[in-house]
Amino acid sequence: MTMIPHGPLLDAVRDLARVVDRDTLSANARARVGARITERLDARRAPFWWPRLALGAFAIAAVALLWFSRGTTPPTRPIGTGADETGFVADARTFATQVAQRFAGFAEALRHAQPPEVHEHSHELPVPVEPPRRHEVTAPVPVEAIDPEALYARAEEAMRHGDHPAARRQLHDIAERFTGQPIAYAAGYEHARLAFADRDYGEARAALVAPSARGSQVREPARLLACRVERELTTDDEARTCLRAFRHDFPTSPHDTEVLLMLLRGRLDCEERSRLSEEFLRLVPEGASATEVRAQLARCGP
Repeated sequence: MTMIPHGPLLDAVRDLARVVDRDTLSANARARVGARITERLDARRAPFWWPRLALGAFAIAAVALLWFSRGTTPPTRPIGTGADETGFVADARTFATQVAQRFAGFAEALRHAQPPEVHEHSHELPVPVEPPRRHEVTAPVPVEAIDPEALYARAEEAMRHGDHPAARRQLHDIAERFTGQPIAYAAGYEHARLAFADRDYGEARAALVAPSARGSQVREPARLLACRVERELTTDDEARTCLRAFRHDFPTSPHDTEVLLMLLRGRLDCEERSRLSEEFLRLVPEGASATEVRAQLARCGP
């Protein structure tokens, strides 16, 4: 025998299940059902809002009755025709029991129902993915944390020991790290001077770009060294153009006599040679260089 869950709502539904058709049961039977339901509700001492809830429950029970009575055959034998009512009452009880058992089975199934399984392709939350680890890269040391004076001291130490390659590398490093600073201009000039001494004229020319620019405190000696590099790398005309530009930009340079001598040792017409020779001999009247200039001037004639 199937056990039916207890409770005021289920008991009322079970009692209501006996009332299949208000015309098929006697007035006494309906009165007994109503009285029994009233007794059960009074026993629960329902609060004032319980009648409204009960009406809603009866409506739901009626719908449930129609649903769970599908497939069953309710008793249809009329009452009050003088026929024997014993068989009809038995059929009514059987009908009500079947409906109540179906409802009880449905309630039991709901109570023991398991939550739906989440399948592989369902709308489940994505599994968090661990971000790829970045390669650990050692951060470069800030320029402010490097002492340029210490680097320059190491380069000077290498120069004192005659290690020009090491000194040139260190001076180049200083010029690259501290671009635009006075120590970078000085390092660039020293780098070019060492490269020129080592006859690496291409490297010397590249190293002189920044020191020869405006704003450099070593612009004048860097420009003079650049002219010497041009004498080794280019034609005499280009070197002469560089020297003339130097004299124009630095008219009071202490290196003017040196520049004049380099110009006089190049190819000049007699007019320009005569003019530059007089200027040089006025500054340097005696010495080997003065003798050389006079000899070159004599070739031009009176």
